[in-house]
Amino acid sequence: MNAKDISLAGIKLKIMDYGKSGTGKTTFACTFPTPYIFDWDRGMLSQRGKDVEYETCTDYTRFLSNLNKVTKDDVHETIVIDSVTILEKAMMQHILLLNNRTEPTIHEWGRLVDSMVQLLIQLTKIDKHVVVVAHEQMVQDELTQAVEILPLIVGKKLPGQIPLWFDEVYRMEMGKDTAGNPCSIAHTVGTQKFCAKSRLGVLEPKVQNLTYTGIMSKVK
Repeated sequence: MNAKDISLAGIKLKIMDYGKSGTGKTTFACTFPTPYIFDWDRGMLSQRGKDVEYETCTDYTRFLSNLNKVTKDDVHETIVIDSVTILEKAMMQHILLLNNRTEPTIHEWGRLVDSMVQLLIQLTKIDKHVVVVAHEQMVQDELTQAVEILPLIVGKKLPGQIPLWFDEVYRMEMGKDTAGNPCSIAHTVGTQKFCAKSRLGVLEPKVQNLTYTGIMSKVK
């Protein structure tokens, strides 16, 4: 194989976008073609009026069953998990139930990390666009004391390993456009302060009101 032969035609984007509440994460995800939203955050009120199919999730077993159905259907081109931060709480409850426990031990936390890794790998292998939404957290390095903003996912190492599974990792925040109006800003290049990246190689480091159409116009 030769890298010059790699084509972006028909590419299925695998994206994680993360940030504080109200930074446009869900709005961005809903710009993708025929999305199905697994709404763990109960945040679809902000998308009212849009032609977007979703389900409000509370049960992890039901989620896995429906995820399998949507993965195989011919209706939806995009799967959205909103958000994986809340999803992992349901995942832990599922693990506690299986182990007949009410409080997690080191064993349950280890199972949670393993289950999350398996889910992320499963999502990135789906032959559809996949957008995984996450909240953010500040993590301090024990040696250097440096503080970095990362996706809010369980485990000490897992948040920093997110780029291993996703070609695109965007950190979302609110800013202002050239007219001074509030807008969502997607950071596509990481810094010492936060995690972000784009393997597409076509996006600016900061993009205002990022959409699927905007990404694909750059790709073309």
